[in-house]
Amino acid sequence: MNNKRNKQILTICCTVYQVILAVHLKDTVYKNDNVDIVIADTMNDSKRIAKRINKSRIFRKAINAKLDDYNKRINKYKPGGAIREFLLQYDIRHALPDMMKIKDKYDVLLAGNINYLSEMAYNYIRKYLNRDVKVLFYEDGLSAYSIFGWSIDTSIKSYTNRDRFFNHLFGKKIMAENIEALYTFYPELMQWKKEFPLIKIETMDKNNPMFLKKINYIFNYNDSHKDAYNEPVIFFEESYYADNLYINDISIVKQIASYVGKDNLLIKLHPRNKVDRFKELGLKTNQYTAVPWEVIILNNDFENKILISFASASIVMPYLLFGIKTKSISLLRAYKIKWIPFYRNLYAFLLNVIYKLDENVFFVPESPEELKKYLEEKLLEQQ
Repeated sequence: MNNKRNKQILTICCTVYQVILAVHLKDTVYKNDNVDIVIADTMNDSKRIAKRINKSRIFRKAINAKLDDYNKRINKYKPGGAIREFLLQYDIRHALPDMMKIKDKYDVLLAGNINYLSEMAYNYIRKYLNRDVKVLFYEDGLSAYSIFGWSIDTSIKSYTNRDRFFNHLFGKKIMAENIEALYTFYPELMQWKKEFPLIKIETMDKNNPMFLKKINYIFNYNDSHKDAYNEPVIFFEESYYADNLYINDISIVKQIASYVGKDNLLIKLHPRNKVDRFKELGLKTNQYTAVPWEVIILNNDFENKILISFASASIVMPYLLFGIKTKSISLLRAYKIKWIPFYRNLYAFLLNVIYKLDENVFFVPESPEELKKYLEEKLLEQQ
């Protein structure tokens, strides 16, 4: 007789990517366990996503978390002020229930980010539900490979001796010092020193009908609100405009349109950019900007497309997540864009590691002329 108890798992999700990966982990690693999922309000439509998950029973249950709301209320206090510091650092009993309510004795906490929600959840479970809870992380896209180790170090170093004293006094531990393992698709690509084991997980199966059905249901993807993506060339607008960073992408897109023809080009708008800056140029853009790119990949055939961006993770996702060999072009070198300091490590990782994984997939032109030649050749091959 097998008396082994199914594990109680709590997975925290703050992005669409994390939700999709959580479904994948639930179907593979934790298929025999009881898995609850936290849906943070940092995602668009988070309440409806959680409602659909609860209705479908894809997970045991979905829990809404008011992380974005909590951040806004905490930030109204003067930085360094006593109230803000106390709420952020020590008030575990009240801070977590203010964001979400949990009561199960979880064996494992899964997270993709170190933030207030994951930190408070870990310490709340430890203190009030299960002192032996284990913390495991799962990769959160390309940043996991390039800067996750840095974010762990930064999180740990941010704690002063005074912080550690009060943590000890209030029974709070630093989550970053207690991570037991990291789930990742490509352990061999990690660019930082590994302080804990890396657990390899298999890439997601785009052709698995049950997986696709679950993802489409969670994100309410159907024929009534989707773009066709019939154009052979897709340019990905990035968040620079929303972040008030100027990279002259309009003139570059106009040049690309002159290379391939307007009818052959679609601009995939960034969901955080609220203004369609390309429409007045007579360029086609996607209409349903809220549909996650990961969901679009799962439901469309991009095998014979050409994807273009400066440094968007979107052009590498088909290859890294699903093994789809879509031609993908980075413009990081062609237009001599000034690197944004915050993304410097990511840019270097893309150029020195990711784009070198398969020369038949990734192309980094050194000039606009080289870009033009490549596009003309590939479009001719497709005819």
